This record gives sequence, structure tokens and C-alpha cells, in this order.
Amino acid sequence: GLFTTLAVLTLLRRSRSAGPTFALTASLAVLSKETAVVLLPVVWAFAWFRRKERQAVAWVWLVFPLLPLLAWTAYYHHVTGYWTGNRAYLDYNLYSALHPIRIFLSLLRRLYQFFIGGFNWLLVAGAMLGIWCRR
Repeated sequence: GLFTTLAVLTLLRRSRSAGPTFALTASLAVLSKETAVVLLPVVWAFAWFRRKERQAVAWVWLVFPLLPLLAWTAYYHHVTGYWTGNRAYLDYNLYSALHPIRIFLSLLRRLYQFFIGGFNWLLVAGAMLGIWCRR
């Protein structure tokens, strides 16, 4: 989403305000979209391999988005009694997804979408034909 993109762009920008701005945009990202949580470990790995963020202040800004996320999670659990939605949500989205028949049907659906439904195989077949004709 928008906040994730802004967080990444802010991180790549090398200015003095990059740390606080990243903390704000990444916090908004993880609070507005569940999948934005993936941003945090990716950013931490990026900072670790880049080796420029050795200072504790830089890591404070990189870890800061966890605080509002943990606060929201604690509040949500306090109000509802569940960590993830309600019991039906947890049953449907976690436990039933691990059932072997559902995994098999999901695999079949993905294969259909890749090879037949989206006609993506035409692009692959065209590329293979082009390579084969060049030889």
C-alpha cells in the first residue's frame, strides 16, 4: 500500500529525517494492512547487510513500528479475548487452511489459474518457441 511504499522510499533516502519519517510511515503501514508486517523483517535484514545502521539510534527508528503494533494487539486481545479475530475466524483462516484436502484443492486452483485461467502459458510457450527457433 501507500504507507509501505512511503516507508521504503524514506528508508532509501539518506537524510537526517529519514529515521523518524520511516518510523511514522512504517507504523501506519503495519496498522493499516496486515501484510505490511513483512516490511519490518525485510528492513531489518536490509539494514543489517548494509552495515550502515550500526548506531543504536538508527535501530530505534527501525524497531519503533513494533510498538504501535504491539499496543494494538494487546488492546484488541483485551477487548475481544482473542489474538486474531474470533474463534470462527481462527478456525477458517488457520486450522482449515492446514487440512490436506484444502491444500490440494488450492494447488489445483493455482495450477488452473497459471496454465489455463490467465493464459500465462501463452507467454511461456511463446518465449520457448522464440528460443527454439533462434537455434
